[in-house]
Amino acid sequence: MGKTLIIAEKPSVMNDLSKALTKVLGKFEKEGSGRDVFYENEQAIITSAVGHLVELRMPMGPNGKKLPWNFTVLPAIFAFYLSFTNYDILSPIRWVGLANYERLLTDELFRRGVSNVAYYALLFVPMMIVGSLSLALALNRKMPGMTLFRTLFYLPAVTSSIAAATVWSWMFQKNYGVVNQALSVFGINGPNWLASSDSAMYAIVIVTLWQGLGSNIIIYLAGLSGVPGFLYEAAALDGASTWQQFRYITIPALRTTTFFVVFMSLIGAFQLFDQAYVMTQGGPGYATTTAVYQIYSNGFTQLRMGYASAQAFVLSVAILIVSLVNMRFNRDSSFG
Repeated sequence: MGKTLIIAEKPSVMNDLSKALTKVLGKFEKEGSGRDVFYENEQAIITSAVGHLVELRMPMGPNGKKLPWNFTVLPAIFAFYLSFTNYDILSPIRWVGLANYERLLTDELFRRGVSNVAYYALLFVPMMIVGSLSLALALNRKMPGMTLFRTLFYLPAVTSSIAAATVWSWMFQKNYGVVNQALSVFGINGPNWLASSDSAMYAIVIVTLWQGLGSNIIIYLAGLSGVPGFLYEAAALDGASTWQQFRYITIPALRTTTFFVVFMSLIGAFQLFDQAYVMTQGGPGYATTTAVYQIYSNGFTQLRMGYASAQAFVLSVAILIVSLVNMRFNRDSSFG
């Protein structure tokens, strides 16, 4: 091909590049490809070798593992830079200053996404706390079969969110869906869940609750295992009822656990995307559009990468503020 690759770098980089090329070419020759195929795929081989070189050149952390700053910090810095541009992938980057952030102040669709997320969180977080705590208390009893039930409740947590949302979309169909068929047994005429702006968000809440309960049940079970049993024994001897034991022993003992569950649930609510994308595509009538869905739509559908980056950083700041407030409340309650 007559192409020459000239590298003027440190010997260590040359050694790493040699290792990367050896690794790629070794795999290439193992598959039985000849020299002609090598030249035909020269670009792909060099690209793959560069990828291995980046991996080899990653800095080492204190635990001996490579720090993935190449794939986390640098993209974040570049995305922050893009938020001040009108980058659309197809044309050169042009600096626009704070124009993207000013546009956010008047973007009614982004406001709708934020308000939908707030409404979703208002429904989702309390139901998640009550549901996961109640099930954890039920599964914390020493009865036969508890291990099996714990496993069954945890299974949805390891299910692909895309696959689960697809199956639930079928289940929420108006005429032949399992949900409406079950409601009809009790004489209830189920709504057109995903095609109505009045019920679409409730459908998403049900799906995310189903998939998120398992993880929080495990967290609450871990918290319950740390509550000393003698506290309940002493309370029972003093004549405390089951409700009084729950109110004055269990709830205070699980205060830190509950704050953690609230914290994670709020972050999950801010990042809601999979279910809205698969089940409703943000509709109907933008009833289920979210902040992350707007970021995806602007960035990958309309190719407005600069504006999408600005939306992403505003969302990141909002998550940071909520996290700091939650940590502050958690600290104050611990000292209180």
